[in-house]
Amino acid sequence: MQKIRLRQGVIEKIKLDRNLESDFQVAAILGVTAEEVDRMRHGAAISPIMAAHVAVIQGSGFNLSPWVEYIPAHPHQKQAA
Repeated sequence: MQKIRLRQGVIEKIKLDRNLESDFQVAAILGVTAEEVDRMRHGAAISPIMAAHVAVIQGSGFNLSPWVEYIPAHPHQKQAA
């Protein structure tokens, strides 16, 4: 299974849409630590459950496409068929 991550700017969009001022507040909404929020902001892989959680809190139901993207496979790795 190919890994996914949040698209660039999603954490800031959550903060803006919810009038949040800190990563700690975002962390509380997402159920993670502020450190995990920072890692997600910088492209760390997330679970499909976290992707769905972000989509739901952002109001797109289970449409994940505005919020996540696949992490490109390294050219030396073979992708599973």
